[in-house]
This record gives sequence, structure tokens and C-alpha cells, in this order.
Amino acid sequence: MDQVSSVHGLLDQVAKLLSEVNSRDLTELVDAETADVALLAARAARLAEAAQVRATGRLDRSKEWAAEGARSLPVWLGWKVGLPMGRARAVVGTAARRGDI
Repeated sequence: MDQVSSVHGLLDQVAKLLSEVNSRDLTELVDAETADVALLAARAARLAEAAQVRATGRLDRSKEWAAEGARSLPVWLGWKVGLPMGRARAVVGTAARRGDI
């Protein structure tokens, strides 16, 4: 399996698992369990955000976004990913500060 297929496969599995979590009825959990779910979900969100920043940095280096006619990477992120423009700029800025761009 090549690296791209492997990464896509992993992200697809994560998306399916998160979708399953979101379909669960959390009303039957006790308070401590609910807190655990909130903490674990926050951890998953941070990890997903880190992957997004790293991929955004790589995307900017490749300029693949320009091939689709976008005038900037934040515009492309808004158009293709559905990020609000402020959030798209923040992701690109974080990637730049990390040296991913």
C-alpha cells in the first residue's frame, strides 16, 4: 500500500469512527463518562487540527490550490473545505509559523 492510500485509509477510518461516536445516545452516560467523552473528543479535534495544518503547509508548497483557480490558499480552503475565511487564514498562518510553508 502506498503512503497516500495509507493516509487516506487512516483518515477514512477516523471519520467513520467519529461518525459512529456522533450517532450514539450520550444521555445514558453518567457525568464522569460524559466528561471523558468531552476530553477525548477535544484531543481528537486537536490531532485533526494538527494534521490539517501540516497538510495545508504541504498544499501551499505544492501550489496545487492555484491549479484550481483559487487566488490564495485561504480562499481555496474556504471554497473546498468550507472553512470560514478567518479560520482559513489562521490555519495557513499556523502552518507558516510552524515552518510547514
